[in-house]
Amino acid sequence: EKTVGALVEVYKSATEERTAFGVVMEPETVDAHGEVVSAEEIRTASYGYMEFYQQKGFQHGRNPKYPALPDGLRLLESWIVDPEFFPQGFMVGSRHIKPGSWLMRMRVDHDGLWSDIKNGLVTGFSIGGFARTVSEEKAA
Repeated sequence: EKTVGALVEVYKSATEERTAFGVVMEPETVDAHGEVVSAEEIRTASYGYMEFYQQKGFQHGRNPKYPALPDGLRLLESWIVDPEFFPQGFMVGSRHIKPGSWLMRMRVDHDGLWSDIKNGLVTGFSIGGFARTVSEEKAA
């Protein structure tokens, strides 16, 4: 097992509402760790997060600037771009959002973190977890 994570761009931040919106995971796209995840695996991960976990923090608590933010972040939306309703995906600004992507919107009540988001120092969501990787040769 190895710890995995993906960092993706925050596409929009609503200044007055102090919300950040972006893709958490995108199917069939190479992530920061060279991994590719299917839309089915993304749906399973997102449902598991919503049903059992919902922990929020900054860089999984490993950054001394924001070691824990349990009261500084609130989950507002979490949803999958359902291919049945959005077979071609859709656009957010100039960015195409693929069917099967997991999107999230968070309210950021922590002043320091909100400042970093507005100033472009924090640019995305990151998932953390454990996975067993199997080489394609062994899977076949």
